[in-house]
Amino acid sequence: MPTTLFGIDVTDKDGSGHGLIEYTVEGSCGAHADPQSEECVDTQDTTVIAPFGGKVVTVVSHLHLAALDSSLWGEDGRLICNSPPVYGHGTEAGNEDGYIIGVGSCYPAPGSPGSRIIEGERLHYQVKYSKVDGPHTGVMGLLAIRMVRDEPQNPTLWHSSLTYLNNLVSWISESWFSPIQSL
Repeated sequence: MPTTLFGIDVTDKDGSGHGLIEYTVEGSCGAHADPQSEECVDTQDTTVIAPFGGKVVTVVSHLHLAALDSSLWGEDGRLICNSPPVYGHGTEAGNEDGYIIGVGSCYPAPGSPGSRIIEGERLHYQVKYSKVDGPHTGVMGLLAIRMVRDEPQNPTLWHSSLTYLNNLVSWISESWFSPIQSL
């Protein structure tokens, strides 16, 4: 069955599809501060309108070092996905102590509360980063939702989301995979 990808950027505050992609977690807390305390956590939120509805196949965030958590909720308050970072605890490659080695993904069971998104539904995405040893620059809060799409009811919303996603993928491809240039 064909699937469609829908992306959310936590810096896209007005749902226009013109987010910043990267941002800076301002402020800092001492190295011995509780990283979960309110004064040591930077919380970013955005609400977007689902450009299409359908069955959710998978949801995953893209997060950077110092990330604490990320979650997506439907407009009725149901949790669609909690996608926390996984930090390494070793010294070997792929398990480096203190570095993100993975990000949790969600695969909702058919019929579960997070298994369907309705076209036009207001989706709330939240990302939390630690301010400990901050500020942290170049952090991201991106979310990818892969869905089996219902037939489009509002082609304008669908086109806007697709344009934004194409721009996001192009930016990531150019930034991550372009050759390093000397000055």
